[in-house]
Amino acid sequence: MENAIETSQAADDTGIILVQAEDAYWLLDGESHMSALLSGKAHYPTPVRMVAFDDLMALHAFLTTKNHQLASLWAVHPGIVDRLREDDELVTLTAPRAA
Repeated sequence: MENAIETSQAADDTGIILVQAEDAYWLLDGESHMSALLSGKAHYPTPVRMVAFDDLMALHAFLTTKNHQLASLWAVHPGIVDRLREDDELVTLTAPRAA
């Protein structure tokens, strides 16, 4: 599971990773594909991976371990996530629970 939520450091990594907590979504990795993802008209890598967290506290704890802050991530409209689901372009992963 850890590999599935690693953010890319290589310029040639073309994946998109979203994170979800409660009813909100953010782009964790794949900023170079943001315009295509939002418009749905240009090519972007699929499937898009989304890591679902139990709540905002769990997401914050995860982001802290990766030296990220929630405020630095792009928010993604729920309608975009709905479109990805409808088009079968979204794979949802459950975040590991803290011990």
